[in-house]
Amino acid sequence: RNANAYGILVGSLGDNATIENSGAITATANGDVNANAFAIFTGGSGTVINTAEGSITGQVNIAGDFTNLGTHASVITDSSNYDQSVVGGTADYSNGTLTSDTANLSAVEDGDRFEDIISAGTLVINDSQLGEIGDSSAQYTFEAVRDGETIDVVATRVALDALVSGDLQGAASALESL
Repeated sequence: RNANAYGILVGSLGDNATIENSGAITATANGDVNANAFAIFTGGSGTVINTAEGSITGQVNIAGDFTNLGTHASVITDSSNYDQSVVGGTADYSNGTLTSDTANLSAVEDGDRFEDIISAGTLVINDSQLGEIGDSSAQYTFEAVRDGETIDVVATRVALDALVSGDLQGAASALESL
């Protein structure tokens, strides 16, 4: 049975209202981060700000505007189970960090594209924040790619010989060719 989980739930955040996060917010449902778990979920047209000290792990669904000055980690488990954050207004990531959390990575393949990790009415992000984003996987790198007003993430498998040094590189190269 599916359960819904919310770190912060505000049914209707007013026009002039602002929520500021300076702590850590993570939401899980049924013990897992999934489509029914929201770190922050708001209705209305107010603003949510993740301050420089703030850390959000998981998806957000914000009807108004969102400014990320801290860290927002999108959780990726496999090709069909990953966060998709939605911001109805402006999502401003220009002064914060976007990263991926792959601690529970199970079934990802080289070239997998995780569509719409972030989508917004208007997306503000610097080109320097795109490209390889931090992750917790030794097997894959994850690259953030802008796609209109959305951000997709693409997985690239790390070659075995890049993970080892010295005499083991020859063995790793041989295993790669199998």
